[in-house]
Amino acid sequence: MTTTVLGLVEISVSQSQKEVTHNEALQRLEGLVQVAVISPLAVPPVGVEGAAYIVIATATLDWLGHEDDVAFFQNGAWSFVTPWDGFEVFDKSNSWFTSYNGANWTTDYRARTATIGTETDTFSSCVLIQRNAISIGALDNSGSNVRLKALTNNSAMLVNDSNLGVEVNEASEIILGTGAAVPYMPSFTVATLPSVTKVGGFIYVSDEVGGATMAFSNGTNWLRVQDRAIVA
Repeated sequence: MTTTVLGLVEISVSQSQKEVTHNEALQRLEGLVQVAVISPLAVPPVGVEGAAYIVIATATLDWLGHEDDVAFFQNGAWSFVTPWDGFEVFDKSNSWFTSYNGANWTTDYRARTATIGTETDTFSSCVLIQRNAISIGALDNSGSNVRLKALTNNSAMLVNDSNLGVEVNEASEIILGTGAAVPYMPSFTVATLPSVTKVGGFIYVSDEVGGATMAFSNGTNWLRVQDRAIVA
């Protein structure tokens, strides 16, 4: 007889050579516990002890007829486990988990995300950020907006791995170039100026008459900062 889920052969009463059955069960457990497959394949590669693969169509050679099985190379030969609904392995080829749904292997990348907080359009602090057990910030939602918010007179910063970026402080000041980073405006030529839709936009125009210049929008045109002339 075998166990219901993992299919491990049970040792019977008065059985001879019990070690054979026991070792076969250990080998099966070796393949089933914490399974990490190298990749999905249809053609069996050169066997390496302990290697595992998901067999895909159209399987050939020693894997013929084992599509969707998990193939393990153990003791110099391939052995196979037929997955059941909910069977999951780690796929090294894409560094994520893939599971069998009873018909196919699927990798659901939605599992890389999480829904945190209330699913409403009202204000909600979804994730609190703490230091020394004191809340210093929050990731929250307000209506349909996502906000990174500083709490208790702290600053909110968006920085790279060198701590260079943008800071918004409690005095409502927006500091570009936090940590000595140099802020850059989007660059355009006169021929590629973007449409003016709002007042107060800033851009860099690289080939304006008289030389490169900063320009701002007045709601109708782009104007040179130095003399308010229309960029043309």
